[in-house]
Formats: sequence, structure tokens, C-alpha cells
Amino acid sequence: MMKVSSMNGLARNSRIDRISRVMPYAYYPYLNDDPESHRDDSYGGNGYGWPRHRFQMLKTAVELAGAWQEESRQLSRAATAFKNQNSSVLQARQAGSIFDPEAAASTLILHMNRLNAAFEAGADVLDPSLQKVVRQALSTVRYERIGLSESADGNWTLHKSVFQAALEARPDEVRSVIANRTSSIAACLIQALDHYDRLPLSSLLNLMAPGFEALTAYTSSMEPYMQLQLSGLVVNHRG
Repeated sequence: MMKVSSMNGLARNSRIDRISRVMPYAYYPYLNDDPESHRDDSYGGNGYGWPRHRFQMLKTAVELAGAWQEESRQLSRAATAFKNQNSSVLQARQAGSIFDPEAAASTLILHMNRLNAAFEAGADVLDPSLQKVVRQALSTVRYERIGLSESADGNWTLHKSVFQAALEARPDEVRSVIANRTSSIAACLIQALDHYDRLPLSSLLNLMAPGFEALTAYTSSMEPYMQLQLSGLVVNHRG
């Protein structure tokens, strides 16, 4: 056996540990292969070995998920603005700091309905639970007291006569229902939508929908097992 001479920085234990490559327990063609090796004009030149129509379907699905997520961010920003505005009025009582309950409610409803429209546009590929996000977020809010209601198609409506009557009789309560710091429409929307803002777009898709086989066929149901040695230097290797 040939003796290997010591090298600075490597032979601290009077020997050189061997170098081994990682041997994955499972092999996933869609994840492990070099995309360039699949490039083929007959597959639309997408670099993933998928037929053109399948690649376009996945691209469209991601765009629809992105549109829903952007609408959720717009709704969350509007809710945050009104909650902060209401807090400013209550705490500072500054001149010119006016909170308009009707304008706030109308703006929130506009964004809530735009979020619902974004889901309807991608209903075939988006996770069905996204349709219930606003409804579940407001499940503990007594919004019907200010004339707010949800229709069967998921759109929200503010009944002006009920709202005006509540605003004249209980202005502080109306403002609180819309934008107080903890349990209002605005606060509950912010809390619910914050979760979706941090998710990757793939988490917003319904992977059981037809056409997603390319994403799910090679997904392992267990944690990958890597055959790692107890000592030495581990490097990535493509052979």
C-alpha cells in the first residue's frame, strides 16, 4: 500500500481521510437530470423533457397562482393601511387624521372580490382551500352587523342601508368591526393572508389536478436517505 505523505491542513490526525461522492438512495429524473440533456425541439425546447402542451399548462398554472398571491398581498396591504389609520386616530387624535369607515369597508370588499376573481380564473389548477381563505379569516367577526355578506359565488357585498343605520347608531362599533387592532375584518385578513405570502407558488396549486403527473410522479413519500460516511470530505459528483 502506497504511503501518502502529510499535507498541511489535511493530515491533522496523521492520515488523510478518503473523499467520497454522495450516493442518493432515490433517483428523480425531473429533479436530478441536467435540463440540457432533455432539450428537444419536439418538446417545445423547454429544457425539461415535457411535451409543449404540458409545459405550457404548468407555466399557466404558476402564473395563475402568482396572480392569486399578488391579489392576496394587495388585500393585506389595504387591510394594514386601514388598521394603522384607525390606530392613529384612536391614539393620537391628530387633526386631519380621519378614518372613513364606509370608504375602508368598500376598499376591502373590492380587494376581497378581486381575490375571489383570481381564484375563479384558476379554479382548475389552484388548491380548492384558497376559495375559503377570506370566509375562514372572518369566521369570528360579526360582520353582518354592519351589512356585509357573502354570496354563494364567493363575492362580498356591503348593504348600504344596513351599514348607514349601524354607522348612525353605533359609529365606534362599526369602526371597530372594520379596523380594530386584534379582531376586526382588517386584522383577521392580515393574519390569514400573511401565511400565504410566505409560501412558494407550488404550494398554492392543486397537485391532484389532471396534468400535474410530471410534478407528482417522482415525489417520494419518505425522507431521502443519503449514504454518508462517518468521516472524510463529501462532495457532489456527476458521473
